[in-house]
Amino acid sequence: MRKTIAIIAGVLIAGSTLARIGETLDESIARYGKVVRTFTGTYGHKYYEFVRGNYQVTISLDNEGKTWRMDYAKRPVRPTNQLSDNEKQTLLNSEGSNWIQKGENHWESGRLYAEYEYWSHDENSAKWHYGLTIGTQEYLKDWQNKKKQQENKDLEGF
Repeated sequence: MRKTIAIIAGVLIAGSTLARIGETLDESIARYGKVVRTFTGTYGHKYYEFVRGNYQVTISLDNEGKTWRMDYAKRPVRPTNQLSDNEKQTLLNSEGSNWIQKGENHWESGRLYAEYEYWSHDENSAKWHYGLTIGTQEYLKDWQNKKKQQENKDLEGF
């Protein structure tokens, strides 16, 4: 009985603190508190980082000021600190329950995608870690286009 209550309480608490695709920065600030860091990623996307309990949450906004990408990592952020299957599922379910697993660490649900992988926002950063990314297909296409533009620029003259 105690275990059941603890599990339900954990899900309710986690569900009330998760960012949502489509929220504004002000809504995320209301949910998490102050932004602890802002930075620009490798391909020009601006990110806002929050710390909430045992999690680091990083969001990026589209041109309309709505969240179109969220990254979740367990704190302290380090390469060996990974999200459990339960944490990943709870985070995915915060954006709906129609996720279809497309690979070991890749899911899709309508216009959303999710990936659990080892990454960093900045290739020069010492903050490489495991994290769950949930974003819109529009973000993914924008990121892929910017990456291709950078690659083409780097290949000029070859």
